[in-house]
Amino acid sequence: MKEKLKYIIPVVIIALMVEAAIIFHDQEILFPEIAAIAIGALVSPQLSWKTSRIRILITIMVAAICGMLIVAYVHLPVTYEMVLAYFIGQILLLSSETTFAPMISAIVLPVMLQTRSINYLISAFVFTSLILVVHYFFEKKGLVEVKPVVFSSMWNKEKITIMLARTLLAFIGIVLAFRFDFKFAVAPPLLVAFTEFTNPQGKVRKKPMQAILLIFVCALVASYSRYMLAMQLKMSLIIPVCVTSMFVIFMIVTTKMYIPPAGAIGILAFLIPEGAVIYYPLHVFVGIAMMMLLALVFFREEKIYAYKKEVKA
Repeated sequence: MKEKLKYIIPVVIIALMVEAAIIFHDQEILFPEIAAIAIGALVSPQLSWKTSRIRILITIMVAAICGMLIVAYVHLPVTYEMVLAYFIGQILLLSSETTFAPMISAIVLPVMLQTRSINYLISAFVFTSLILVVHYFFEKKGLVEVKPVVFSSMWNKEKITIMLARTLLAFIGIVLAFRFDFKFAVAPPLLVAFTEFTNPQGKVRKKPMQAILLIFVCALVASYSRYMLAMQLKMSLIIPVCVTSMFVIFMIVTTKMYIPPAGAIGILAFLIPEGAVIYYPLHVFVGIAMMMLLALVFFREEKIYAYKKEVKA
């Protein structure tokens, strides 16, 4: 029963978020990264990132606030605002001395959706806090493993070079995606996945095709759950969201590929315009395939090793 709680509680938390959005008639309460954080903190045997509970909450809130400030005060086309948000998100990532990449989605999402509602910040705080409280009790009950983390400065030439390279590639991808009306190929959770894929030691890189298919299938199930259950059968949004969440968790546990962005991609399908739902999986597939390819080509272990030798010399 304790083990089942690891899979039931994340769905309950996501359902509570959806119910809040329905009650307050505010879709911006739906914060896709809640699914990613729940998977990385509660479903995974241990935290999926080098971080701590307090740093997760702080970085999510700082990133979310920065995203809304960009919307309010940086009056540029959405394309350039997204690139700016991604760049600032990486600065926050290095400054946090963690690998908690979901903060990047927290800053890019409000920019992409042009969010101005304070409920976005409230939702991010309340539901992230709830997950972290559950994670604390899971730790006490031995349901998740928590290892001591030593934080150290991430500001070095290697990390900065990688950050700039990621930003340049993201800039090209975002511009092309918007130019050809394929914007969900650069959805915030996919930018998080790209950031994580660029780690040469990442476990996901060992099974790139499986990672691509997992994220694509999650997007497919999410979009068609919304289309059939919510749009065609007029069911409450909470039903297709719960179906999607359970499916994503089942796939992750079955494949043992703990990829938090897969959860966020599933929830994002319920935020996009209805006219984009049918084509959403195709956007996601093209985006995640290209990002994995770029990560494997430009962020190889031997390239980074050669760069280290050059710096030392």
